[in-house]
This record gives sequence, C-alpha cells and structure tokens, in this order.
Amino acid sequence: MGGAVIERRLEDAILFRLTRLSKSQWEGLFGENAPLGTFSAKIKLGYAMRLYGLRTQADLNHIREIRNIFAHSERPITFATKRIKDLCAALHTPKRWPPDDSVYIRPAYSLFRLTIDAMSIELSILVDPRRVRRPRLRRPRLP
Repeated sequence: MGGAVIERRLEDAILFRLTRLSKSQWEGLFGENAPLGTFSAKIKLGYAMRLYGLRTQADLNHIREIRNIFAHSERPITFATKRIKDLCAALHTPKRWPPDDSVYIRPAYSLFRLTIDAMSIELSILVDPRRVRRPRLRRPRLP
C-alpha cells in the first residue's frame, strides 16, 4: 500500500511540471505499457527533473523493490524476512530522524513506514493540488 501511495505522489509531482494533458495524452505517457507506466520509469524521470537527489532516488527504488517482493513472492513473507529487512535498513530517510533513544533500533516496518510518510509529505509539498489535473479515467476494479 505504501509504495502505491508514493508512486501516486511522484506522478502528481511530475504532472505538476508538465503541460495540462488530455485523457489520451495522459494514457500515452502514464498508461499501461506507456513510457511512464512503471514506478521505475517515474523514479528515473523524477530524478532527471531534479525533483530529488540520489539518496531519495535510492529510497524510492528500495520502496519499489519491497513492493515488488511482496507482490510477487510465492511464499508468505513479512518485514522480518531477511531481504525486506536489508532493504529497509538501507533506507536513507529514517537516518534524518534518529530515535530519541540512541540504543533503540527501529524494526524494519518502522523504517519503511517512516520513509513512506516522510516522502509522501515531501512529494506533496512539490505540488499545488489546484494545478494538478488528472484526467478522469476508469480504472478496473479489483474483485
């Protein structure tokens, strides 16, 4: 869920800097199989547009990887799974807000959640919601 929120915020930040797009133009850029249809492509473009620096780009890629691992794992996994824990430990954002108690070690989910919350705020600040116009699209409903 957190990765989807960040992807949406990133898309809004990119859209804010583009000219107003029609529905077909939006679908041509952001739709399925379009150049900006993946989280990875949006991350690369956001960096190229100077929306953020290398550390934030790395964190976004870690969030993308975490989301993909959860989405495509054939076995049940949690934030205690080694690969997920390692990705969460590599996040740069939580290091900007160390815990009050220097002995306390944040669990992986806390590192992930802090990163999601901070990035959501930071990406939202880049956008004036009155100027972002998303075309009204019918998205398929999940069963």
